Amino acid sequence: MTSTLVPSRISTVRATVELIRWSLIRNAINAPLFAVVQVLLAFALLYGISVFMPHLDRNSAEYLASGTVTVTLISMGCVIAPQIIVTTKTNGMFDYQRSLPVPRLAILAADILVGRSSRFPALLRAV
Repeated sequence: MTSTLVPSRISTVRATVELIRWSLIRNAINAPLFAVVQVLLAFALLYGISVFMPHLDRNSAEYLASGTVTVTLISMGCVIAPQIIVTTKTNGMFDYQRSLPVPRLAILAADILVGRSSRFPALLRAV
């Protein structure tokens, strides 16, 4: 009699929590770099605005400064996110995650949550 090993499916909540932990550990080395890039980009935008428009009143300056958060988030999403995806596919991590006995939505939820949490420095700086 031969026995086959069939992976058992775990609950969606547990799978999502474990994938989030795994993604946080995997991306822990990049988090300080993301924070530094976001803060430097925000300061560069703020001081760049003052160079191009030196005579602004307070209300106009606050209005333009509020846009730096949006520009920082868009630039991080359009530049760093595709590089992370390419690196994940190149390393084989994408195929490995798809072979795990977890729901596909758990993989997506973990990646989105970890990706969103890496953008907190830009949001905290804005407050």
